[in-house]
Amino acid sequence: MWDFGGQEIQHATHQFFLTERSLYLVVLNGRAGAEDEEAEYWLKFVKTFGASSPTIVVLNKFKVQPFQINRRALHKKYPFIRAFVETDCKPKTKNGIPELKQEIESALAVMEYVRADFPAGWFQIKERLAEMKEPFISFAEYRKLCAGLGENDPQAQERLAGFLNALGIALNFREDLQLREETVLNPHWITQGVYQIITSKALAERQGELRRADLAGILPKKAYPPRMHGFLIELMRKFELCFPFHDDPAEHRYLVPELLGKEQPALKDPFPPSECLNFRYDYRLMPEGLLPRFITRTHTMSEQSERWRTGVVLRWEGCRALVKADKQERQVIVRVLGEQVLGSTGDPPVPSGDSPDGTGEVIPASGNTDLPSGASAIPVGGSPTGAGGSPAPPFVQKRRRLLAVIRENFDQIHAEMKEFKPTECVALEGHPEEWVSCRELEVFEKRRETELRKQVGEDVVSVNVTKVLDETDVPGARRKDEARAGEERPLKLFISYAHEDERWRARLAPNLGLLHREGLIEVWCDLEIKPGDKWDDEIKRKLDEAELYLFLMSTDLLVSDYVQQTELPVARSRHEENKARLVPVVVRRCSWAGSVGDIQGLPSGGRPMIDWKPYDSACFDVEEGLRKTIAEVRKILRRC
Repeated sequence: MWDFGGQEIQHATHQFFLTERSLYLVVLNGRAGAEDEEAEYWLKFVKTFGASSPTIVVLNKFKVQPFQINRRALHKKYPFIRAFVETDCKPKTKNGIPELKQEIESALAVMEYVRADFPAGWFQIKERLAEMKEPFISFAEYRKLCAGLGENDPQAQERLAGFLNALGIALNFREDLQLREETVLNPHWITQGVYQIITSKALAERQGELRRADLAGILPKKAYPPRMHGFLIELMRKFELCFPFHDDPAEHRYLVPELLGKEQPALKDPFPPSECLNFRYDYRLMPEGLLPRFITRTHTMSEQSERWRTGVVLRWEGCRALVKADKQERQVIVRVLGEQVLGSTGDPPVPSGDSPDGTGEVIPASGNTDLPSGASAIPVGGSPTGAGGSPAPPFVQKRRRLLAVIRENFDQIHAEMKEFKPTECVALEGHPEEWVSCRELEVFEKRRETELRKQVGEDVVSVNVTKVLDETDVPGARRKDEARAGEERPLKLFISYAHEDERWRARLAPNLGLLHREGLIEVWCDLEIKPGDKWDDEIKRKLDEAELYLFLMSTDLLVSDYVQQTELPVARSRHEENKARLVPVVVRRCSWAGSVGDIQGLPSGGRPMIDWKPYDSACFDVEEGLRKTIAEVRKILRRC
C-alpha cells in the first residue's frame, strides 16, 4: 500500500508507482468545490498509467461537508470504477469504513493474478524480500538470494523481478541501464527520498538548482547512503523531473524545473503575435508538471535566464519560440519568430569560408584526417557538397522546423498521457487572435477541400487549408502514416554514446526528432556506456534489428570494452554485408580512425561537433547526412 503526495510538485512522481495489477482508491472531499474535476483528473491518471485498473471512488468527510458528484456519468466514462463509497472518520458514527473495507475485499477477490499459480520457490523469495529491513539491495545480491533459495536460472530471476516490480514488492527498473543494478524493497524509500529532495528549503531558495553534494544535507545518511544518491538523481532524470547542466559536468549540477520561480522574467526580445507563427494546445484538463517536463526535454535549446515554472524561450537555428502555459485557461501558447533563410529543409547556412565553421581550414573529403594509408572511404552521408558547405537551395521558413520540434516533444509527452490529449489550433496569418483547429483543417484537406471560409469579426476570410498546415510542420510529417503503411517504413536507428557525451546526444535530439516526425527513423539508444559492463540480451537484440547505427565518437566511447567487443563489431559487420549503415558522428576530438577510419564521418569531413559554432550548424549537417544515408539504406533494403 502507498499514498500519493497531494502537493502539485509531487504529482510528477506518481508515475513511479501508477501501474497495472493495482487497486486504486480516489479519495475526494467537498471542501474545494471542484469534486467532479478532481475525480476526472485522477481517473484519467489511473486510465493512463494504471491500465484502467479497478478503482473505488471514496467520498470522504461526507457528514462534515456533504457534496455531490455525477456518479452515473463518471461510471459510464470510466467503467473500471467499481463503487462509490461515502466515508467519514468521525468516531461513533456510521462512517462507511466497514463498507469501504468490504468493497476493497470484493474488488481484490476478482482481480486477475491474485490467485495465479506461483512457484513455491518464488513465493519463498518474495517472502524473504518482504521481510528484509533494508530499503534496497543490489541486483547482484538479489540474484544471490534467489540462488540461495533454489532459483538458479538467470532468466527466471529476471522474470520474477518483473512480477515483484508489478506487485510493488521489489522495484527494479530492469530496462534502464543506469538504474537496473539496484532493487528497491521499500517503495516509500523512493517517494520519501524524492519528496525530501524536491521540497527541500535549499532547492527552493535556489529555484530548483540541485547539486549532487546537496543530497548529503537533505537526506538522512543512514537511510540514504551516498552510493544511492546517484540512483535517486538518475531516477528523477528518467522521469523527466530534472536535467543536468552540461557546462560543468564535474560539478554534477541539475535543474528541477518544477521549482523554478513562478514569475515570468523580463524577456530579452518580445514576441509580437502579429509577427509570429502562433500555435496553441487546448486541454480539457491540464496535467500537472506539463511545462516542467517540456522544459526538461528541450533544455539544450533554452537559457537559465529564460525559464520559469510555466514557460520557456527556446532558441534554435536562428529562430526563437515562446512556450507558455496558462493554467486558468488550460492552454499552452506557442509563438515562433524566424526569418526566411537558405536551406534545403530550412537549415542554418554554413558559415562563410572553405570549412564548416568558416575558419578556412579545409578538411579532407575522406572524413578523417587520420585516414590510414590505402584505406578507401565508404560514403554514408555528409553535407550535399562535402566540406565546402551546402549549395544554395530555395528559400524556406525555418520557423516551422522549430515549431515541429516543439510539437514533437509535446507529442511524446501526450503519448504517455493520452487521456490528457489536447486540441491543436493554429492562428490565422494576419489575424493572430483568430484560431482554427488543426483537426478541422486536416479533415478539409482529406476531403480535397482547398479553402475554409471563416468569420473574422464582421468579415469572412478564405483560409488556404494546405498552406496553413504546411506552415505548421516539416515537409513529410503529415504523410508519414501513409509512408509507414507502404514500403517507406521508418528505419530502426541505434545510438551508441558515452555517458560523458550526453550533452551531444541531447543536442542532436531535436534533429533526430524531426527525422522521426517525418517517419524516416525510429530511435533507440542505450543510456550509458561503461567499460566492462555486461548488459542483457536486449541491447544485442536491438543491435541485430538496427538498420542504421549512430556512434557518437569520443575517447570515452572508444575506450569502452563493450563498444569495441560487442556493439561496433555487429554494426560494422552489418554495414559491410549491406544490411545496414554505420555512421560515425564525431562529437569530440579523438583517434577514431583506428576503429572506423574507412567510413566517412559526420559532420562534414569528420570535423568534431565541438569545433562548430554554432552547434546547431553541426547538428543540421548531421541531419542532412542522415537523410542521404536513409535514402541509401532504403535502396539497399529494396534490392534485398
